[in-house]
Amino acid sequence: FQDAAIVVLSGDNPREVEAATDALLAAFQQSGRYLHVEAPGRDPFWEEHRLYQSSTAQLTRLAAQLQELLPTLRQLDSDPGLAGVLDLLRQMLLQDEANLGRSEATRELLTTVYRALVNPGQPVDWLHGITLADDHAGYQLILLRGEQRFGETTTSTRVITATRSTIAELAPAHPRVSVQLTGDLVTADEALQIALLGTRVAVGLSLLLLALVWAAGVRSRAVTPLFVFTTCVVLLAFLPTDYRGQTLQHETTETLATLVALQREGINSDYAMSMLSPVEQVPELTRQLEALPEVASVMSPLASIPANQRKKSMLLAPLHGFSRLALATPVPWDYSAADKARQQLLAELPAATNVYDLEDAALLSAIASSLAALDNEASLRTLQVDLLDELYRQMKALQKQVLAKPFTLADLPPATRARIIASDGRHLMSVIPAPRLDSSREAIDQFVLAVKAVAPDAVVVPAVFEPLLQQSR
Repeated sequence: FQDAAIVVLSGDNPREVEAATDALLAAFQQSGRYLHVEAPGRDPFWEEHRLYQSSTAQLTRLAAQLQELLPTLRQLDSDPGLAGVLDLLRQMLLQDEANLGRSEATRELLTTVYRALVNPGQPVDWLHGITLADDHAGYQLILLRGEQRFGETTTSTRVITATRSTIAELAPAHPRVSVQLTGDLVTADEALQIALLGTRVAVGLSLLLLALVWAAGVRSRAVTPLFVFTTCVVLLAFLPTDYRGQTLQHETTETLATLVALQREGINSDYAMSMLSPVEQVPELTRQLEALPEVASVMSPLASIPANQRKKSMLLAPLHGFSRLALATPVPWDYSAADKARQQLLAELPAATNVYDLEDAALLSAIASSLAALDNEASLRTLQVDLLDELYRQMKALQKQVLAKPFTLADLPPATRARIIASDGRHLMSVIPAPRLDSSREAIDQFVLAVKAVAPDAVVVPAVFEPLLQQSR
């Protein structure tokens, strides 16, 4: 994908970033301007197997929380709206009153309802903030290959302009998501446009000076310095420059600033070295390369296969019944039923307070005050959205994920396999440098020599340019 443009989406809320990614992905696919459009992080295969990317400790906590939540979800399955939640809470209060004590399940639901009441407009997290693999990742990438192919004499300016136009059209719908355009194709085009602009300025200035010389008369000795100066200006466009990689452009430009941010997050390095290796040699070669101080990490197809898949599958097995819940989405809305349930719950709260301790009684009193203030349809509708929309969406995604089976390299999507496994079966390995190499020729030399001492066939940016650097010296 050296001939691809990369759209980088980032934000504090992974769900918002995913929604913006899906919208842009659809727009790019429908435009007909691209030879290939792909968002690796939104591939259905990886979405389905997301839980396997989590640690066993994370899955253990998730399984425990889902088991605790299942009784509530089952009761809401028959009445999935706000009325169902409030009726369930009322029934729990009556049961606690009969038993002269508050249950942990009641306390949990009371706390959840209270969080929704005091933070209107904020979806409630029913799973207590548990973080699974990729849930914290605020980045999504879209890879675009446009109408212009790598190696052609024309630039990709037209498709880059069209891409920026599409981004500008959809960005206002997702104000909390940053959308940037970067990639080798974009930086190369940007550098070419800068170079062409410099050449045009030099040529224009040269023609102006030549016109002055012509006007003054070529036989005048006074204009001789103008000949010399004009020649120098023309030659400036052709003088050799010292190679400094991406630093030919300033990091405040969008493309370079985005690449630097991706490098800082460990998502990308434009100075990575790559090689194709027989699969049986990958583990030992990875170990040798990662032992080098110049190397931060080594990526290979084997790293795509999570560890401890069998144990993770066993942790997910008890949750298969959870996948049969309906979890209606979108959540049906019935204002009359919701308001009736609200009034019935308010009627039960004073009696329930008598069997609770002071802390729980204070919680019930706060809930009663907040519920009493929700005397219009808009406020009740907001409460339902905050309580249930994100819950059901999250549960719908988890329903597919808990049924996923362990996988091997052979199960990977064809597009993924084509990028990381050669037609003869060799594996693509990418070696990420530990230091940033964009401003130090010595650092490039040291990284290249260290990697090639272990893997002589390693290539790509530093290795390709190193012979040119040696010759230029």
